[in-house]
Amino acid sequence: MDEKTLFSAHPAMFKYKPLSFSFCKLLALAGIVLPFVIDGFSWVMGGILFAAGALCLLVWWINTLLITLTITEKRTIFQKGFFSRHINEVFHSNIRNIEIEQSLLQRMFNVGTLRIASAAHSGFEIEISGIKNPLMLKDMINKYRRPSSTGSDEMHANTQSDD
Repeated sequence: MDEKTLFSAHPAMFKYKPLSFSFCKLLALAGIVLPFVIDGFSWVMGGILFAAGALCLLVWWINTLLITLTITEKRTIFQKGFFSRHINEVFHSNIRNIEIEQSLLQRMFNVGTLRIASAAHSGFEIEISGIKNPLMLKDMINKYRRPSSTGSDEMHANTQSDD
């Protein structure tokens, strides 16, 4: 039986670090606008500002594309890298702890850091920052952490009512 993919995403750029993102965009924009509005501001200096802002955004964007979190019915898989690759997967049945960290600004944008620990390691095996909807992901993983116990709960309830 094949696993069904429930969720797959890359970290968010703007929502995770809106001030850094805005600064990089502002730097690039300043490189374009300042030579027009300030006499004596050279095009070379404007080009340097634009290149710095654009390069910052480009590197950041590529880095986010190289990180993927995938949640299936059985596993959570973290992948990072292009030339060298790091893949870490944790079976939901082995998860012992899920941790979410969010600053106030991250809570407003509904992004955060998701950490997953299994019984096999003392630390966190998967850690991904800037992931959207971390609480929804935690609930999704918890739904598949243990086999459904509704049948045993119903049996337990039925045996109690017979007493």
